[in-house]
Amino acid sequence: MNTIKTEDKIEIKPGYKKTSIGIIPEDWEVKKLISQAYVDKENINSDFENEFINYVSLSDIKNGKILPKKIQFKSAPSRAKRITKKGDVLLATVRPNLKNFAIVDKENIIASTGFAVLGYKKMDLVYLYNFLYSHFAEKQYFALTVGSNYPALNSNDVKNLKIPIPPLPEQKAIADCLSTWDKGIAKLSALIASKKEQKKGLMQGLFSGKLKVENGELVKVEDEKLWLKGWKEIKLKKTAKFLRGKGLSKGAVIQNGKNKCILYGELYTKYNEIISKIYSRTDSTDGLPSKKYDILIPSSTTTSGIDLITASCVLENNVLLGGDLIVMRPDLNKINAKFFVYLFSNSLHKLILRYTQGVTIIHLYGKDLKEVKLNLPSIEEQAAIAEVLITADKEIELLEKKLEAFKIQKKGLMQVLLTGERRLV
Repeated sequence: MNTIKTEDKIEIKPGYKKTSIGIIPEDWEVKKLISQAYVDKENINSDFENEFINYVSLSDIKNGKILPKKIQFKSAPSRAKRITKKGDVLLATVRPNLKNFAIVDKENIIASTGFAVLGYKKMDLVYLYNFLYSHFAEKQYFALTVGSNYPALNSNDVKNLKIPIPPLPEQKAIADCLSTWDKGIAKLSALIASKKEQKKGLMQGLFSGKLKVENGELVKVEDEKLWLKGWKEIKLKKTAKFLRGKGLSKGAVIQNGKNKCILYGELYTKYNEIISKIYSRTDSTDGLPSKKYDILIPSSTTTSGIDLITASCVLENNVLLGGDLIVMRPDLNKINAKFFVYLFSNSLHKLILRYTQGVTIIHLYGKDLKEVKLNLPSIEEQAAIAEVLITADKEIELLEKKLEAFKIQKKGLMQVLLTGERRLV
């Protein structure tokens, strides 16, 4: 196909043109947002009489979904001003690069003045909503907020955003196509949330003895007297040795180091899943060499991070364990490490937190953990419980990978549809 070379060496295919926002089809136009949609058309005034409102602040949008709070209007913050209609688009004007946008899916929603409310005038609002996530829009947000200590768009910024405008039938076709992907993403997200709730129920049942694993099958225990039959109380010091990681700073971590390692801080990021699978790398030989099934617990955190204290299980030998880690080296004849990690995240977590010390910085000491008492079933039952929960985690993990693939595919579709690289009409 022949192309035209412009002065700045950008190649333009026949049927396309260069514009102020980029290359688009010749039959598309570039117009300011205000010419295509209303911006903050209606705000609350002194005549407003509702006793209660469904209020949406900037923190009430999660992954494009609106989670309004019902509050008394007289107690509402002064920011509760924007009157919306179902189908309107909310554009978060504070840090727009975070792309905290949503389509209003209910009537009687009052939005914070931290949003611009975009209402129907000429263009398809679902198309407009998807445009807000596009590279075309992103470049404009960046240009308007770069260098600002408080990056935000004002009303005129929003009104003057430049938008590529396809013919209306094509706008609707693009909107319908992307909405189909959104529905698939929403359905899969709901399924993942449901599976996680099911897993919580499984854990509660298994760790209370109300559920048993018999011959690989879950069995409900109806008789309350039999719930914890066979479980024995034991102190942690009788189930494991307590060690401590050592050495290793953040500076010791390098991309292609010859040794695997785990640092304290990573337990809050990569390692906050039930079983650790991914390790950092270092050329250092500092650190405590792990043994397979070592259990790791962070020994300090800030007050705000206390609920994030978790346990992880190392799945191989000779991973170097850095400082500020409590290392439980279990007697595998008494305690199944994977079972313990699940138990920790369920019923044991609150008990462990009772042993923390400090005000701003919270500390946890191995000498205190040694005295923690817990109920344990037989080692065989521990292994069976762990296997049930690992299976549940694997199912969730597969669904999450599928969800991520959906999101990547939608992003690719947006790139070709919102630039006109692929035409639907």
